[in-house]
Amino acid sequence: MSATATAAATCDVWLMRNNDLVRFIRTIQEQGLYAILRIGPYVCAEWNYGGFPVWLHNLPGIEFRTKNKVFMDEMEKFSTLIINTMKDYELFASQGGPIIIAQIENEYGNIKGSYGQAGNEYVKWCADLALSYNLSIPWIMCQEDDAPQPISMEEVLTYGEVNHTEYGHLTTATSYTYKGKSSCFFGNAENGDRDITYGNRTYKVRGWSVSILPDCKTEVYNTAEVNTQTTIWEKVSSQVGNFKEPMQWQWRDEKIEFVSREGEVADTAMTANRLLDQKVLTNDSSDYLWYITSFHLSGSDPLFGKNVTLRIKTSGHILHAFLNGRHIGSQHAQKDKYSFVFEKKISDLLYGFNQISLLSATVGLANYGAHFENSEVGVHGPVELIADGETIRNLSSNEWYYKVGLDGEKSEFFNPNCQLMEPWNYGNLPLNQNFVWYKTTFQTPSGSEAVIVDLMGMGKGHAWVNGLSIGRYWPSYLSTENGCSSSCDFRGAYSDGKCATNCGKPTQRWYHIPRSYLNCEGENTLILFEEFGGTPLDIDIQTTRVKKVCAMPYAGSTLELSCHDRTISDIKFVSFGNPHGTCDSFQKGSCESSTALSVIEEACVGQRECSIEVSEKNLGSTGCKKRNRLAVQVTC
Repeated sequence: MSATATAAATCDVWLMRNNDLVRFIRTIQEQGLYAILRIGPYVCAEWNYGGFPVWLHNLPGIEFRTKNKVFMDEMEKFSTLIINTMKDYELFASQGGPIIIAQIENEYGNIKGSYGQAGNEYVKWCADLALSYNLSIPWIMCQEDDAPQPISMEEVLTYGEVNHTEYGHLTTATSYTYKGKSSCFFGNAENGDRDITYGNRTYKVRGWSVSILPDCKTEVYNTAEVNTQTTIWEKVSSQVGNFKEPMQWQWRDEKIEFVSREGEVADTAMTANRLLDQKVLTNDSSDYLWYITSFHLSGSDPLFGKNVTLRIKTSGHILHAFLNGRHIGSQHAQKDKYSFVFEKKISDLLYGFNQISLLSATVGLANYGAHFENSEVGVHGPVELIADGETIRNLSSNEWYYKVGLDGEKSEFFNPNCQLMEPWNYGNLPLNQNFVWYKTTFQTPSGSEAVIVDLMGMGKGHAWVNGLSIGRYWPSYLSTENGCSSSCDFRGAYSDGKCATNCGKPTQRWYHIPRSYLNCEGENTLILFEEFGGTPLDIDIQTTRVKKVCAMPYAGSTLELSCHDRTISDIKFVSFGNPHGTCDSFQKGSCESSTALSVIEEACVGQRECSIEVSEKNLGSTGCKKRNRLAVQVTC
């Protein structure tokens, strides 16, 4: 196939519709995988609002996740739509599809007590709704101890008597017995292997693993022996060669909202003599909501001629404050503290008309806990003007104008095909300036490797490629410098501080650009809205590719290595016997085969993937007294 034909075929592969659940489930099946369909509609999943659409909150009389007719009607509509769609395309396992388990609700047992008897009745209703679909696959709820049968999975696990045995050192055995049948799970959360006696037999439970014994006698699966490769990726600039041509940037300012002296604001969502919740007005159509008010200052006013401080209490995650159209300060909440008080001295109040504009920004809505849908978001006040240490004027009950979103969002600055009233600016590129839109173009990288953009140097904002969002960015928000180590081992008692990486660095700096977003030929447009102030000069379009691959399978399994779209060019390490270590730090043990290297070189070098049975018959005698293991590292 010619290079042109290959590129065209690649484009065809990537040209698929977004948000296509049916296609996603079918792709799972094509890859030989299985699916758990978490219908929810509450799923938590560390997702905005727990997966609920924000408009749901605004339905009259609704209360989430309890015996409430408005909520249950909406939940049944959604669940039925998802179930019927999956049925129509025969995607459940009972129809030959990959969906082997379905889940309704999620982790309700953790918060059910807050809802009283209505919570108990809601759980039963959820179970009855699930069973009414007659799917012939198991249903689960997750974290619901008294979920009605037959919702947790198989008959023994669902109906069986549970016995739990502690062996110390974080090692346990759990059995499920029903109608004379038993299934067992052995767990070891310690670093080292542990020998336990169960049913007059001795079993070795490897460190940080779970063993499954369907008949409580024979181990058929141990998580420590999962045979999978470790893939190390590298990022490569799409601009090859010694000279990297800088991107050519255009820009435009975001409009700062301002009330006219007649007290009017264009395109306001509403006005009110109180401070309103942000999500009620935005319905999650934008991260941003303007709170705008004004007041008059006379010569006899207690504020006149004094040192004045603007003080605002907000439950929004970020607040930008403007006085008479001039930016006077910004502040954001700290980790796990979503409310804060903004204070700023203002020395330039005008005689007569003055305006305060507050831009509240969210970075997602609450997604967990009882009644989380009622969590306050935005400026709830008070908003006060302070002089001489006391509140002189409380503006919370002023007339407030509310405007949803940014002017650039409404005018679709992010859409390169949108005809704008004013052209983009060339030259005099503003750097480290807040509320700026940036625009540039780039060529589609050749091949089929994943495409990313490195946004290091930017502050906080939103990025679009060819008018399609690739996400919000915040690389200027850095993690703590403390808590990371050069080595990592999850074994032993778990804590959320284990194996921390990237201390002192942003959570994310590289953002994936799906190839389906890119033009197969010609230029693509990258547009950024920069909220805090950043420098776009070092932004780079890159591709990712496999750099090296490691594996450490036990004897009796199969070594499977793959460099994906690249070939295996070199064998960096091989030892079959009792090697130890991890990728990039493998070391030989006290015994090993002398022929394993040549066998693997012959089978793998020059290939995109290779497969070898791990045994002394194939790789040579080791002389080891214990079970053999193979350690391999290859370069792609």
